[in-house]
Amino acid sequence: MINKSIRVLIVTLGFTFFSGIGPLHSSDRILYKKYNIINDNVRVTAMYYIYKGYPVNNSPYEFELNISGGKNKFIIQTMLIARNNYKEAISDIRKGTGWKGGYLFIPSECGGGNAWRCNTEHVFAFRKGKLIRIGELGFGIKSEAGPGSSYDNEYFYDYYDRLEINKLTSHAGAPGVVMVMREVGGVFVVDLEHTWKFNANRYVENKKYIDTYKTDKKVWPTEKYISPLLGNAVLSKFCDRKLELESIVDQARMSLDADRFKMFIDILGTVNAQYIYRK
Repeated sequence: MINKSIRVLIVTLGFTFFSGIGPLHSSDRILYKKYNIINDNVRVTAMYYIYKGYPVNNSPYEFELNISGGKNKFIIQTMLIARNNYKEAISDIRKGTGWKGGYLFIPSECGGGNAWRCNTEHVFAFRKGKLIRIGELGFGIKSEAGPGSSYDNEYFYDYYDRLEINKLTSHAGAPGVVMVMREVGGVFVVDLEHTWKFNANRYVENKKYIDTYKTDKKVWPTEKYISPLLGNAVLSKFCDRKLELESIVDQARMSLDADRFKMFIDILGTVNAQYIYRK
């Protein structure tokens, strides 16, 4: 079963709460130690929590990250696994937290799983003198890799994960587009041209599979054929490449049975880059 990351947003009295795991209210939860991560124009602290009856070094390691800049305050819950002890976990949080290109990046992990966006980083910046949260990104994130794993030269990268679970493919074969975005007015907005270019190699590889099996009726019902077909269709629809999409849909109409073709078209009907941004 896929461990899907659940994120909660509550805004009340200027206090904002973001979570990759959901808030925990157990009376057995104990604050064990508090760490200062950053203390400049923004203050970031990490609160390490343990539970009664459990050892101090018990994976997953649960931290509450408090971010404050001016009057705005935010909280991120994160759970780290695959560390030898809580000191190693806090060390990785320190490595993943910091400034890059005028943005503050803070990592968050979901405690394990194969969801594409299990590990993410939250992006903050000052706008008009106020600290704002721009969004959350999940492409190639490792807390220990340093801040801004998802950022390069004014572009931000994230998975389009709305089709991670779909009716046509397995989780492993789901169409995974990497979105390339810019920050505009405090939100992430998709750059369609750069998104197409970034995913071009995968499109070419998928097309090779499609061309190899497009006359092999025995392969048509299998994921070996459907996955690259759907992947290229989703990318083409996402990036508004009408000619490429028309060709792929024609191929799908010719090769898929009526039920699969309907699912194929229904899935494409949910794709629209114009309304995609991460908040």
